[in-house]
Amino acid sequence: MSLGRQAAQGAIWNYAAFLVSKGLLFVATLVLARLLTPAEFGLVGMALLVITLLDILRDFGMGSALIYRQRDGKAAANMAFFLSSGIGVILFTVNLLLAPVAATFFKTSGPDETASLTLLLQVLGLSLLFSSLGSAYDALLQKEIDYRRRMVPEVGRTLVKGVLSVVLALMGWGAWSLVIGQVVGEFCATVLLWVVVPWRPSLKFERSLFRPMMGYGLQVMMAGGLGTLLGDVDYLIIGRLLGETALGLYTLAFRIPELLIRNLAQAVSTVAFPVAARLQADIAAMRDAYLTMQRYMLVILAPLGFGLYAVTPAVIHFLFPSRWDAVIPVMQILSIYMLLGGINHWPGVVYKAVGRPDMLNRLSLVKLVMLVPVLWWGATNYGIEGVAWGQLIVRVAGIIIDMWVVSGFVGVSVWANLRVIWPPMVASAIMAAAVQVLLVFGRDGSSILSLVLATLSGSAIYVSLIWLLDGATVNGLVSLARSMLRRKSAVPTG
Repeated sequence: MSLGRQAAQGAIWNYAAFLVSKGLLFVATLVLARLLTPAEFGLVGMALLVITLLDILRDFGMGSALIYRQRDGKAAANMAFFLSSGIGVILFTVNLLLAPVAATFFKTSGPDETASLTLLLQVLGLSLLFSSLGSAYDALLQKEIDYRRRMVPEVGRTLVKGVLSVVLALMGWGAWSLVIGQVVGEFCATVLLWVVVPWRPSLKFERSLFRPMMGYGLQVMMAGGLGTLLGDVDYLIIGRLLGETALGLYTLAFRIPELLIRNLAQAVSTVAFPVAARLQADIAAMRDAYLTMQRYMLVILAPLGFGLYAVTPAVIHFLFPSRWDAVIPVMQILSIYMLLGGINHWPGVVYKAVGRPDMLNRLSLVKLVMLVPVLWWGATNYGIEGVAWGQLIVRVAGIIIDMWVVSGFVGVSVWANLRVIWPPMVASAIMAAAVQVLLVFGRDGSSILSLVLATLSGSAIYVSLIWLLDGATVNGLVSLARSMLRRKSAVPTG
């Protein structure tokens, strides 16, 4: 099977897992938002934030190092498994001991809420332990671009997490319903990874792999750490300055665009890394793959981002109780922010594929230095809406920086990037304006009928415009879809 076809199949299976798992999570979020208060969402968000920061160290970048080491098989997997598992045990213990200290960082309504946060955080630490036992198995599936089998643990995690959280919330467990669902879901995902991957670790170690894997993994871990700080510093600032209710509102405003837009980009870029790693010796091929990925993804992401911006008021009024209305302007801003974030995935894929993950560290540090003061000022003066605007402004600056730096690795100029970007962006902006007009002049802009009609009309407008502005990309996507629907495919040999 050709690498391109294998990559396309991997992307489709990964996206299928994304659609199923995130669809289930979206439904669970809708139900939980009706059962829980913003404050309860906020407390769990604070606990998850601490776990996410600790998760930076979970596998020491060994998963990415395992994917990068194309010539090494079981020996590299063995090294990755034992190192990540040991670190998982250490992190669980550290979290258990330091949870009371971590809880005092956040602004809560009182000592009872701080005590609850401590307990939530200690129990949530179990997810670190469980995920560390499965990280090497997950990396093996990605290395082989086997996203069909990877779909099993991905969907299993979300299904267990969502169903259990909803059931416990209906039973009155409050914030604990989210925490227990998270921990049990992670445990089930690890069990399923061990089931679908036949490989098992052994006590035989190839010492010559330790230094190169550690060197590469350390850079990836640092990049992941800075990336996590970039992604979660808004939660940190809101939790510190504004409290659990504001964080709960911001969490929901962030969650829906994240589910629909950010995770789609992540699903595809996850496949892009092992594919790009195989092209590391052919820069011309990598350049073509880079531009193709940017072009195809924006044709899909741009209408999602602008479309969600247009329908956010109607969606929130239709799906959620009035106590969540404050999320509307924040979610609109974050929808565009998530769309632009899809552009930022591809430079990072290139840096890791050519063995230069250190570039991710340098650029992430620059972006973090820009982001923190902007978000702090926004939160202090304008609350969660100010934080959202700060995110969007810094994201635009970061995109220009990334385009300029990555040009030195694959020979793609900033202007070449912009030529890829502008057609779907312009078509989507026009579509969003038309949808807003339709909703404003509809009899009831928040009714399901108005939403459906506006969405269908907007889709027709976008398809017409993007075909007019960038017909070659549309034809390429159609051809790819047709080739993937054919039943006959080449059988790999050897």
